[in-house]
Amino acid sequence: MKAAAPVESVAWSRRNPFPATLLRKSLLSPAGEPRAKYHYGLSIEGSGMRYEPGDSLAVIPENDPALVGALLARLGLTGDEEVKGLGGARCAMHEVLERQATITKPSRRLREVIAEFCGLMPAACDALDLLEAAPEFCRKLTGQDFVDLLTKLQPRLYSLASSMRAHGEVGHLFVSSVEYECCGRVRKGVCTSYLAERLELFSTVTVFVHSAVHFHLPPDPDAAVIMIGAGTGVAPFRAFLEERRALGCRGKNWLFFGQRHETTGFYYREEWQDFERSGVLTRLDTAFADDQPERIYVQHRMIEHGPELWRWLRDGAYLYLCGDARAVAPAVDAALERIAAQCGHLSPQEAAVFVQTLREQKRYRRDVY
Repeated sequence: MKAAAPVESVAWSRRNPFPATLLRKSLLSPAGEPRAKYHYGLSIEGSGMRYEPGDSLAVIPENDPALVGALLARLGLTGDEEVKGLGGARCAMHEVLERQATITKPSRRLREVIAEFCGLMPAACDALDLLEAAPEFCRKLTGQDFVDLLTKLQPRLYSLASSMRAHGEVGHLFVSSVEYECCGRVRKGVCTSYLAERLELFSTVTVFVHSAVHFHLPPDPDAAVIMIGAGTGVAPFRAFLEERRALGCRGKNWLFFGQRHETTGFYYREEWQDFERSGVLTRLDTAFADDQPERIYVQHRMIEHGPELWRWLRDGAYLYLCGDARAVAPAVDAALERIAAQCGHLSPQEAAVFVQTLREQKRYRRDVY
């Protein structure tokens, strides 16, 4: 009998994800708070997958059954109708809507077809909004017609908040749930609601590792590292510190962490303090925006400690930013240019070149979304 191939030879990917086991689901934010923050632990034991701090875990979600049911009802279908799925194989209609198709964001083709039918583009957040705006159109559609207007459901990437040297074959995630009300309906994040509301402990969720070489730790263990994260953007820096502690790296580590309130949003407080006591975390500066009359964000803390931050950068430190691309990233870039101008005595143009040079030298690494 031919021996089975070792598990390490399997290439886990979007097309061939690994069935991980949910080992931990902890609510880190106060109960009832909007955008609930959860810490998840997923076992990838036996997969042979490896990840480095800075990498992401791609989670393949399933759509909200309530939204699927509402779509089927609007289309006048049961969900048992056989159709050709988005992968080419024939399956039940409900299978396509639950596991294969994007239904929370209308495809461009669906928008175009309904706009042509109605003579205008109805306001819509998801596919159900469009169908409700065009009931006559729905009566003309078969299940296959509707499926052919949809796009594939994409995996969601979450920064790993753990080091394999600290946790073995378990990946930790720090995720903010998305939920808001619009046009009389509650809207939820596809994957965040799947993880928070529909996955029980020890159930299976399909995943694969997404490497982010551009966001890995410096190759030199003695290099200093400056980390800037707001909210769940702090996740990879938990992994960074665990990794540097496990490896006995001698390089200094400085963390800037921002959130709205200290009492409800100082996530992993005890862990940061333990890193400080052990000497792994050299400096910790926090910015709790709403805890004082004038809002203070991470970029303000950077400017406040500009001379010291400039010395770290001048001496070769690597700078990492993880967070919102629209608000946090531009503000941090502007703070860096201001620090370079004030503390490095550079012109505004020279300061901008300095920050750009840091990026080109791969000493300023960003994971923004």
